[in-house]
Amino acid sequence: LVNALLAPSAFAKITLTPHEMTGFVLGLLLTARIAIGSLRAYEASAQLSVFCKSCRSLAVFASHVSETLTISAGAELEKKAVAEFRYELVRLLNLAWYLFKAMLLDVKVEQAPVALRTKSKESQMLSASKNPTMLVIKSISKLLERQQAAGRMSSATVALFSAEIGKLIETYHVAQSYQLSPPSTALEGFVKFFTVVFVYTVCPIISLAELSDNAIEENVAGFILSMSYSLVVSLFYFGLYEAGKLVEKPFKAVMNLIDLDTMTATLSDDLASLVDDPDGEVPVFLPKLNA
Repeated sequence: LVNALLAPSAFAKITLTPHEMTGFVLGLLLTARIAIGSLRAYEASAQLSVFCKSCRSLAVFASHVSETLTISAGAELEKKAVAEFRYELVRLLNLAWYLFKAMLLDVKVEQAPVALRTKSKESQMLSASKNPTMLVIKSISKLLERQQAAGRMSSATVALFSAEIGKLIETYHVAQSYQLSPPSTALEGFVKFFTVVFVYTVCPIISLAELSDNAIEENVAGFILSMSYSLVVSLFYFGLYEAGKLVEKPFKAVMNLIDLDTMTATLSDDLASLVDDPDGEVPVFLPKLNA
């Protein structure tokens, strides 16, 4: 190094051209990775909205389910049956959201919250299933079939319910595909390797290039500036790499940015409010913990 500084013409000239070319291509790859990750995160957040929208729609449609008997002796039993249907529908919708949220966070639910449990073996079935959300949606479908068999729903209402249940199923599978389809391992390994190599070599190359072009005693300020510039470039590329990590787990990235407790409590409160419940028997199953 000393000889190169004293007689630079006798040695190969230090150049930044390879790093300039590599840095340009690497910057494009990292930027494209961030763009893809942002798109996946946006689509992931859209699935949350669609799922909540379908749950609210089902709660609203419950108002179309009414008693078949209003005057005879069975009127009181019919009224009780409809009230039980609305209560159970809202409970299952809350449970579906709770399990859907857990699936997105890669959390295994052993037991549902106390407010959502029943005396049946539902909890054991859900904990043993790999897709508990789908079991809950199936329970909602069966609940609606019983109302249809009892003559409490018209054909038009059945069609509305079926359409929203179909949206729940589609949303679930789209969200699950994001969980099960990570980005290319080869591409991720390639980007990580060259980011590390580039960052840990660009700093000494820039410094040596500065020293080879100017004497040390004449360019102390330039040497310090080149070191600072190298540090900024290194932080910039590492920052691009870290920002692109949301491409791996878009739902986790989105759910780390939103207040899940508030979102859950709002949805639960909306479901209890939107369902036609004149007697106030349907509670808010998932209130905010610090409320």
